[in-house]
Amino acid sequence: MDKQQWQRLNEILLEVSARNRPIDDLDEIPGWFEGSPDDVIAKVQEVRVLFDDAYDHGLVNRWVDERTRRGPSINWDWTTTAHRTASEMGMTLADPLGMPSLFANPPTRISTVIESILPTTLTCLAEEPFQHCEAVYERQVRFVVSHGGKPVAALVSLLDLELAKDFQLQVDPCRWVEVIQNLRERLGWPPVTFNNDEENSEC
Repeated sequence: MDKQQWQRLNEILLEVSARNRPIDDLDEIPGWFEGSPDDVIAKVQEVRVLFDDAYDHGLVNRWVDERTRRGPSINWDWTTTAHRTASEMGMTLADPLGMPSLFANPPTRISTVIESILPTTLTCLAEEPFQHCEAVYERQVRFVVSHGGKPVAALVSLLDLELAKDFQLQVDPCRWVEVIQNLRERLGWPPVTFNNDEENSEC
């Protein structure tokens, strides 16, 4: 994807956002535009081609959100590669969520993993969500969340999430699958399968 195409996509997204229309759901692209049916179709096709190109060049992440009221939707976000490249180009990217930055002065402290992993439970997290989030944001603490005596999830900083996104983009997919399988083995989880019966037995 060349610079002009990327800038064109970002300009369209900024224009749509300026009209207070959400841009996080790719299924809603036809609702972004006004005009005659032919004009709208042409604009939708242009945006879809640009999004596909951005995805192919590692500038966009896409995923399916199953939690919407009307059924699954395709959502997206810029990748860390996109943010890094845009920063080098002096380009401000449109925010898929249409929100200003939550914090004006993000902390610069980066603690090591060994020093910062703490245990917690779903109950404690539900009772003290602000305290947990403050610890993650202010001190880069990571929490392993347990339920029923078993670790089920982790509460980590956005830096960790961005690192994981970068890892997926930069490592060969075949190698990534191997790493994930090794991690599942370390956690005591069964290997990934596409058998519905086995997936249900994990729950």
